[in-house]
Amino acid sequence: MTTNHMQDQDLPQGCELAMASEAFYITNMILAPGLGFIMLLFLHMHCKTRQASAFAMNHLRQTMVATFITGIIALAFTLAISFTGGIGSPWFWHLLTAYFVVFHIPLSWFGIVGFGKAISGEEYRYPFVGIRLLKDEPLAAA
Repeated sequence: MTTNHMQDQDLPQGCELAMASEAFYITNMILAPGLGFIMLLFLHMHCKTRQASAFAMNHLRQTMVATFITGIIALAFTLAISFTGGIGSPWFWHLLTAYFVVFHIPLSWFGIVGFGKAISGEEYRYPFVGIRLLKDEPLAAA
């Protein structure tokens, strides 16, 4: 029986960690804010102690940076809402809608695309907020 799907041996080392980091990022953005971030932090500590592959670290680094940038943007909009009069302000819905349309939805979408790339074993750099990708270090000849 032949299939057209990639076999496990064709996927780069650390593919599961890359998928986990993208899944935790999506969880943080859409399902359980805070919990997904905590899981990303635990995954980061795990990858640092186990010296994960560059592929896994690239996906993890992209999600961590995007999470921090999302938090900063959310804080800025929260402060803007607070300074314009809070929830009762006529600016509340304008600012909240602008945040979701311009920042939250696109950043969530980057995580969904990143998850798809991790499943297929491909590198992915988040647009606008992504950072430089790492390269695997070649092993020194013994």
